[in-house]
Amino acid sequence: MTAKNFIPSPKHFIQRLGVVEIKCRSILTPTRGFLQEFTHSINPYSGCWFNCSYCYVPSGFELKHGTWGKEHWGKWVHVKINAPRVLEKTLDKWNRLDQLADKIIYFGSVTDPYQLPWERRYRLTRKLLKIFIRYPVGFINIQTRSPLIIRDLDLLMELNDVLGGNIAICMTLPTNDEHVKRLFEHATPALVHRRTALKIIHDKGIETQASVAPLLPCNPELFAEQLDLICDRVVVGCLIELEDYYDFRKNQKTTPSQKKYPSIGARTREQFYEIARKHGYEWFFRPLEQSRVIHQLRKHLGKERVLQGQYGFTISAKIRKPNQNMKKSSKIRALTDFMA
Repeated sequence: MTAKNFIPSPKHFIQRLGVVEIKCRSILTPTRGFLQEFTHSINPYSGCWFNCSYCYVPSGFELKHGTWGKEHWGKWVHVKINAPRVLEKTLDKWNRLDQLADKIIYFGSVTDPYQLPWERRYRLTRKLLKIFIRYPVGFINIQTRSPLIIRDLDLLMELNDVLGGNIAICMTLPTNDEHVKRLFEHATPALVHRRTALKIIHDKGIETQASVAPLLPCNPELFAEQLDLICDRVVVGCLIELEDYYDFRKNQKTTPSQKKYPSIGARTREQFYEIARKHGYEWFFRPLEQSRVIHQLRKHLGKERVLQGQYGFTISAKIRKPNQNMKKSSKIRALTDFMA
């Protein structure tokens, strides 16, 4: 299907299964809420083929486009085929205004920029990275759960040099158990391939982060050993337990208890909790069990490397030095997301 001159809007959302090529008006979106540490997010695609059971994004599509986008999540993807041209135009404008150094970019806030098979076919993310090399911004954070990112290792290394180290690659690794992964993320790449990809990037001197968010059933000791040599830090995001979730569903006027520990459950898809209950994993999402796993990770990796973030996001403990293109000396902080 071709884009022609169609430009989507909330009032004219394409309700069509499969992949659809579209043209976007803009590709950089000002951030807010849990991404407020960034100035803009960038998403080459709308919709996500990975269709993780715990993804919070579909609820946003229900608000913006109606129930169709939410109900068919994981079965449709919009490819923003003009994204490179739109990005270059925007960055060129910022460059003329001497504003590039102030921009902190988050790749993949509502989709996975390396989702299969569409990124392999369209190579949009790769095209966007090439543009950022010519227009260096203050900081770039890339969130994914796909080992396809290794395809762009050459560009990541070049960006790392151009940005003065102000780039972070965050790989979502919610568990080390492939069986658990298949239950909650049935369409995503194998965990072993993700760990291998992260290690390759880490060994090239690029900052890496393992996003253990949401924290799923795992072997804490083995998990810690696997993460030790492949990332600079680990960020853990917890989910609320089922009892709190169903109390919330019954009474939308109240919010799930967040006093026990940081949680990411109010907008999580109900199918996640159905899977957890069906396969007998309710016990794992209780505060004491989640705390035990985090304790074991910190015991093996060190407290400074294991951070716990509310709603699955956290601020990096590392204060970065401004890159050579920055006019101001500022503290650039990175967040991580538990979805792509």
